[in-house]
Amino acid sequence: MIDVAREVTGRTIPVEDVAPRAGDPAILVADSARIREALGWAPQYGDLPVIVEHAWKWELAKGKLW
Repeated sequence: MIDVAREVTGRTIPVEDVAPRAGDPAILVADSARIREALGWAPQYGDLPVIVEHAWKWELAKGKLW
């Protein structure tokens, strides 16, 4: 995720590795297979670089660059 964001934005994004906080899940998984099968749904943006690029352009348009 961070590598994709760096590539799309052309910015250096610092990362700090820290110990998990209390209550943090061991892993996170995003899989839309069940909703696709049940409802025939598909995301408008299914590729991570495309998702990040779309979000980045939206932020640029708002003028919010932190």
